[in-house]
Amino acid sequence: TASAEDARDYALDLLEMTEDQDEFDVEGIGISDTNRDWLKDNIIFPATGYSSPPESWPPPGPGWVRVVDTFQDFADTICEKFQIIVEPTGACCDPATGNCEDLTEAECLVPLQWNEGESCAQFVCDQPDCFTDGDCDDTNPCTTNACVEGTCVYTPVTDVTSCDDGLYCTDPDTCTSGVCGGPARDCSAAGDQCNVGVCDEDADACVKQPANEGQACDDGNACNT
Repeated sequence: TASAEDARDYALDLLEMTEDQDEFDVEGIGISDTNRDWLKDNIIFPATGYSSPPESWPPPGPGWVRVVDTFQDFADTICEKFQIIVEPTGACCDPATGNCEDLTEAECLVPLQWNEGESCAQFVCDQPDCFTDGDCDDTNPCTTNACVEGTCVYTPVTDVTSCDDGLYCTDPDTCTSGVCGGPARDCSAAGDQCNVGVCDEDADACVKQPANEGQACDDGNACNT
């Protein structure tokens, strides 16, 4: 059994050899059996110290996928015969078409399940929901945002943490179970004998609203009765 490091180096070497078809497509007809055998005998195995593929490879770790490349014929051989696994730094297979396409490392971060005997067409490199914590910003001041293995995870902050829900007419605002909010703003200071103070969200202010129509009041002027 080869070590995980051996398997990784072996597969990466294989990927590197297939990045440029012209480099070994001496017949100009794609990757023929002759070219493939020549590659294995003269480049791939000698470079890794193996005269043939090891009988077994170590189980893949989290996030590992089978080695593939842009040339479907060669990719099938790698996936189905050699059973090589590699960290997702090169390519993945499209299950809809069975074609293998080069993808960026960021696009291959989601862990995939590896099963012996399955073909390339049964593997998919899904687009993750996120690559960094910043991709998960939900604009909610009452949650912390984290990107965990391509999935956004939102965790409520401590209750009573100060926040701003964007509404003037709630005050003070605090977090409760991941939600920002607060009680109605006290606008009583805006009232008087003939008005009540009310909150006007559109004006972002406490305003007077007429009240007590017909009720007695005192304007402080003894000359008025």
